[in-house]
Amino acid sequence: MQRELLRDEEAVEVEQLVAQRGDRHEQGAELEAAQRQTLGARRGGGHDGGRGREMRVTE
Repeated sequence: MQRELLRDEEAVEVEQLVAQRGDRHEQGAELEAAQRQTLGARRGGGHDGGRGREMRVTE
């Protein structure tokens, strides 16, 4: 439960960063978010056991 809340807080942070940077930096912020999800997946978070997200990010 706490892990899910943490992930939501990170998503809000990324959304705020995107809003601050503006549209031309939006892809960079999305890439950072994807990298954070990969780090979370490597720690074993998520319902997929930390495998599915990592694979999707590297495609």
